[in-house]
Amino acid sequence: MKVPRYTSKVIELFQQAHKVAEVNRHTSIQSIDIFIGASLMKKGTLMEMHYLVEPYTNELEKLIGRLTPEPFS
Repeated sequence: MKVPRYTSKVIELFQQAHKVAEVNRHTSIQSIDIFIGASLMKKGTLMEMHYLVEPYTNELEKLIGRLTPEPFS
């Protein structure tokens, strides 16, 4: 089995998602954590996403509080 190789950008995205998961007290990284982590990246191809999502940060944080954790399988 081949070991996956991630680019530095993907590694940075997962690190950002991990930070978001910790702030939201998730035991594992949820898909919303990856989305928020991507929206927090202010460079490269995700910079435009950051500028589009930034005005809605408060609404997203409220949404995260209301979501139930995804099942871990």
